[in-house]
Amino acid sequence: MDGQKHVRSALTGFLSGLGSIVRERANADDVMTPRFQPDLVLSDIAMPDKDGIELLREIGSLGPSEGGKVALIVITGLS
Repeated sequence: MDGQKHVRSALTGFLSGLGSIVRERANADDVMTPRFQPDLVLSDIAMPDKDGIELLREIGSLGPSEGGKVALIVITGLS
């Protein structure tokens, strides 16, 4: 299991254990779907297709009815 997948799985397990409904995505493009309406987005800064800041800017540019008013958290394993 690669490092990114391991961290995603660990976070998914932790948040699910707290009662959250978690939708895990491997890349930013999979997040931006027409049914995108989460309560929270937890994103890594270093993703394979685009960086997390770019993804969060895309989300923030959406209108409220499209998911643009969502809480955002950015994490990184970069040193």
